[in-house]
Amino acid sequence: MGSDRDLAIDESKDNRSKLEAIMHHSEDPIIAIGSDENITLMNRAAQTVFRVEDESIGMPLTTVIDRPDIVELFGLGGRERSSRQAEIQFDNGRVYLAHVTIAKDVGRAVVMQDITRFKELDRVKTELVSIVSHDVRSPLTAILGYAELLSRAGPINETQAEFIGRIRRNVHNITALVSDQLDVARIEAGLEQEIESYHLPTLVQEVVNGLRHRADVKSQTLELELPSHLPPSHGNPLRLRQAVRILIGNAIKYAPEKGNVLVTINQQDEQIVMRVQDDGIGILAADQPSIFDKPSRSEEAAKPRRRTRLGLSTVKLVIERHQGQVWVESEPGTGSTFTIVLPITAEPLEQSSAEHPPLVGDRAD
Repeated sequence: MGSDRDLAIDESKDNRSKLEAIMHHSEDPIIAIGSDENITLMNRAAQTVFRVEDESIGMPLTTVIDRPDIVELFGLGGRERSSRQAEIQFDNGRVYLAHVTIAKDVGRAVVMQDITRFKELDRVKTELVSIVSHDVRSPLTAILGYAELLSRAGPINETQAEFIGRIRRNVHNITALVSDQLDVARIEAGLEQEIESYHLPTLVQEVVNGLRHRADVKSQTLELELPSHLPPSHGNPLRLRQAVRILIGNAIKYAPEKGNVLVTINQQDEQIVMRVQDDGIGILAADQPSIFDKPSRSEEAAKPRRRTRLGLSTVKLVIERHQGQVWVESEPGTGSTFTIVLPITAEPLEQSSAEHPPLVGDRAD
């Protein structure tokens, strides 16, 4: 009996040694602390990144690593956070994505992955999209201008007027697609993250007031139902306003003449639920799973008569960056309902050190 126990102990020690060897030789920096906040593990990669020696084992984390962002990530110093990952930047330009794992009554461990290359690719992508956006929109503006001048150059027949209308619509569609791609690139790159307190009902009321004239042109009923009281949250009001404007603008666009658009906001536990409902033509079931994907020019060109809603990829990114969710429920011929769920007490997102570029504008495509 004793020998079986000894064998089990030896096997456990052997497995532990193997696990420690794997972690020590991992290319990803790994740091673990015990419940007393002393370091129990710091592999070679972590020692290299933070420039510390082996003697760090058993010492307090705050003594070995003098970095407030690491202390905050571990949840020390009374700054416990529900979000368990963060980007850690170093003076040499390297950027790591750090994930923390908490084992109750045991300790905490942080694993860091080098994402410097991906951050650089994001930067290049954003610059490229900005350049392409500018270079494409300039000739499109010229095309649209000349299309507007054609009617002033002399009489045009019905067929020519139809062609001019097609030119205008296609120019506007391409411009919207380019703008949407630029928005997505900026959000994915982590730009425009200025965080402040916002009140969603007030924000939505402002958007509805700004879009009401569109509903009036189509003799539509645009209703807004707001709760009597709702606490404020933290986020980026500019981007949230854009997301809300896209959803409501699309509902007005696809609702029929004399149709109805209903926007409701209510509180469910610690969440805000916003719904945008229209009685339009609806969305095909086959299109719904991909409706929030990035816009595809080829798909838009191949299906010109099918219902499309531009800007929804931007909506999805904005809502997810605010720790929320968005989805659609729709049946062809009965209309669509887009639902947004946001946490009321959303913790502030990580502030971006990047310069805040000008917004493309709150579009409702």
